[in-house]
Amino acid sequence: MPEEHATGPTTCEWEITLACDLSCEHCCARAGRPRAHELSGDEALSLAAGIAGAGCRAVTLTGGEPLLRKDWPIIAAGLSGRGVFVAVSTSGSRVDRETARAMRSAGIEAASVSLAGTERVHDGIRGRRGSFAGAVRAVGLLGEAGIDAGFATTVTRRNRMDLERMAGTVADSGASFWKVILGAPSGLRRPGLWIGPAGVAGLVREIADLQRSSPVEVIPGD
Repeated sequence: MPEEHATGPTTCEWEITLACDLSCEHCCARAGRPRAHELSGDEALSLAAGIAGAGCRAVTLTGGEPLLRKDWPIIAAGLSGRGVFVAVSTSGSRVDRETARAMRSAGIEAASVSLAGTERVHDGIRGRRGSFAGAVRAVGLLGEAGIDAGFATTVTRRNRMDLERMAGTVADSGASFWKVILGAPSGLRRPGLWIGPAGVAGLVREIADLQRSSPVEVIPGD
């Protein structure tokens, strides 16, 4: 008989909570407070087993801010212990040296830290002064803990002209990658925020230039 293969997706993103301590203006998840009925710990572990059993090989834990869910280490270990590659998408606001080490102990292998611009622009978009410094610090601490760490930037009209200046911060931070993602409404009605079709070609050219000039791997998204 032919060998049977799982038919589920090989990668997925899992919003383990909508709790968040920032107020990012482009957040399509409308994060802030946890959902009224988020999964219990036992339900989350059952889902982790189901994800692995379906053949999914890589999961990114996201939110909200995933590190605000108290049992994130158990969820991460429930996936990594079944051979799933586990990554985290975080603002970096909750990452200190102890947390970075706990993330590695739970089997988390990669982390992308949101970077929204140079310091003034980033802090304005995030709605919190000091969040830029926290994001840069987080990448360094995650790298020290043995996690493949880098930045992820959602490009909007607010930070479109900041990319070239951000490249220096990325290069100096010790990041191993920089994901540059085109922001999209996804139900969020802020028409002045998004880059329209006419602006995409110029953005693509700039990302290509960054790929050639940056010592850090620049990964275009969406």
